[in-house]
Amino acid sequence: MSVRLNKLSIFFLVCVVFFSFTLQAFAAEKLDQKYMGLGDLTWGRPLYDIEGEYDVKFVNKRTSSIASTSVETYLIRIPEANGNMCFYGPLVASAEFANGKLFAIIIPFKGYDDELYKLTEKFGHPPYGDSSNTVGWRGERILIFLKREQSDFDGTLILIMPGAQDFLYK
Repeated sequence: MSVRLNKLSIFFLVCVVFFSFTLQAFAAEKLDQKYMGLGDLTWGRPLYDIEGEYDVKFVNKRTSSIASTSVETYLIRIPEANGNMCFYGPLVASAEFANGKLFAIIIPFKGYDDELYKLTEKFGHPPYGDSSNTVGWRGERILIFLKREQSDFDGTLILIMPGAQDFLYK
């Protein structure tokens, strides 16, 4: 009887572990096509359209190192992040434009460990990098990198359009 009870206990334990991993995998959101930027700041959105909706300030213009396309950087004041990439409230992001179209968003922030925890809860364990420096997730239409910094802002969230190099050549 006790051997049968032990086998039943082991079977029960295996089932609990299996289902907890399965539930965690299903609980994490898939980085599907709805993620293509930050909220309504989506890849390919024209600068003039964003300027009409947000407070935008020009920072610089440079030639891309991977193409002869000029890349312009703007600061965008976002009045309410609405939970996009686990941010709430106002934030300021750096946005990169090639040929007047958005292809990358960079957000400096405080609280690297907290943001890593939130994004891991949302998208699952990051498949790229290690949590001590830089981690990353790859979605169908977005690349997400979370980088630990040694500055007043201890983290940077980098959102990039996959295939940005192709976008820069157009």
